[in-house]
Amino acid sequence: MKIAKKLTGFVLVMALLLSGCAEQVGMSPQTDGEPSNTAQDVLPEILDNAEIPEPYIISVSAGENHTMALDDEGNVWAWGDNIFGQVGDGKFTTYLEPLYSDDYSEMEGTGYVIDTVRKDIDNDVYTPKIVMSGAAAIFARGDCSFVITADNELYAWGKNDRAQLGDGTTENKSEPTFIMGDVLHVDSTGYRTLIVKTDNTLWLLGRNFGFEWEDYFTEPVLLYDGVQKAVFDDSHAINAGGLLILRTDNLVLAYEPTDYNADAHVFFQAFQDAADISRASQQVYILSENGSVYGRGPNGNDGSLGAMGDEFWLFSFIPITSGVKKIMQGRFFIADDDSLLAWGNIPLSRDTRGERGDYGGGMTDMEYVVYGQTPTPIMQDIAMADGVRFHYIALDNDGAVYTWGQNSYGQLGTGDTENRSEPTRISFIIN
Repeated sequence: MKIAKKLTGFVLVMALLLSGCAEQVGMSPQTDGEPSNTAQDVLPEILDNAEIPEPYIISVSAGENHTMALDDEGNVWAWGDNIFGQVGDGKFTTYLEPLYSDDYSEMEGTGYVIDTVRKDIDNDVYTPKIVMSGAAAIFARGDCSFVITADNELYAWGKNDRAQLGDGTTENKSEPTFIMGDVLHVDSTGYRTLIVKTDNTLWLLGRNFGFEWEDYFTEPVLLYDGVQKAVFDDSHAINAGGLLILRTDNLVLAYEPTDYNADAHVFFQAFQDAADISRASQQVYILSENGSVYGRGPNGNDGSLGAMGDEFWLFSFIPITSGVKKIMQGRFFIADDDSLLAWGNIPLSRDTRGERGDYGGGMTDMEYVVYGQTPTPIMQDIAMADGVRFHYIALDNDGAVYTWGQNSYGQLGTGDTENRSEPTRISFIIN
């Protein structure tokens, strides 16, 4: 196992167009104190949903195959795939069982362990379950779950093979685990994580940029300061990792690899007077202060960027639409009239996908919901929506929650594993 102690060959070049000058920035790991991991009282006293009245939901988030919701009492609800403990109920869907050889060791009656085999236990969660309290913000990202409390403390659980949770280990976590304090915002690909702290510094956890799979950080690495939000950006077609940063002065910086070896990265000014930034699978978006949205990335043949035309990949930011007040993770905008805008082909199913938890599994004969090449209203009176890959969740202005998409692991919260092509309202009460 190779654990990175420094950003090898990782050169930053600041090329701000406003100043017209470039500055090389050194990047050395800086830790923000040791993560405390001290158990805190974050679990509610009542975990039986039947004893809890229907909650008023104020936020929702969709990961790879699991889902989260936050109610107005600060309770975190989670459900879906639990292979890495990402639901947070103290269980895992799978475990490893020893595989013995036919030869016996000197100790009679015991076999020699030559490998392990994967065994499945049905610990997936098919309806919403409370897993934590005292929360203020939730982020389901990949096979990881992140929560920021009202006191700006960060908790995380789920997949952690590249130290992406930030607890200093590479062990998966099945329960909320304290990571650090003074946290403002989180984004994660499921393998690497960005943390914006309350002092507006930006930190990296987990897998390093580039193609070295075993190159990762177990301690936070300082990337930049003066940041209010940051998201990962794969819109440049070089899968070495990039960032989109919204600074405190509302200037957006794009941070990109300059070649396929990721030996150098460049910061350049992407936009001024920005109100927000967001990402989808490989697309990134900027919301201007006047409600216009700009995007870049693959547009494909289905309008996956939300742009008209037949250009397959757009490398520069172009206008997408206007009259928007919110942009969110995935291909969703909220219009000024509270309608939910969606576009492109939304996948519902996958014929083959490799091992569960493997993002690179094969995908053939996929079913889609087709929304069109440009942002189109699909729901009304919506407060927010989320979903990057195969399932989606929306929250209306009255606190009702709707899900649709793939449901192989109960991630829609409907109590079954049937896919849904239309938004379906779900309940948070177990009868």
